[in-house]
Amino acid sequence: MGTFFILSILFIILIIGVLSIIKRGSKGCCGVGKEIKHKEIKSQIDESQYKYKREYSVEGIHCKKCEERILYSFNSQKDIFVKLDSKTNILTIFSLNEYSPILVFQRLEALGYKGKEL
Repeated sequence: MGTFFILSILFIILIIGVLSIIKRGSKGCCGVGKEIKHKEIKSQIDESQYKYKREYSVEGIHCKKCEERILYSFNSQKDIFVKLDSKTNILTIFSLNEYSPILVFQRLEALGYKGKEL
């Protein structure tokens, strides 16, 4: 009886793991949960119009969805524009006013990533 109970629990864990792998394979590593409703993200912006520029390395980016989440989170804010180099995971923030690195780290951490100022 005890062996059957343990095997049943292991089987359920195995099924959950397989379903998780299938879900991640179809939607990327950030595909779990609700889809992000994207507003139009700023693009083709003239960087010279911004007074400040800072760069950060970002750890934990695994897929295109990760990049989209970060870009949307920052670019949806007023008076800043960000770019993310997908090869180096360097986040460049252009802003009209001084933008605190602490706010960058907090926002990245809330999204599940770690940042480091360069």
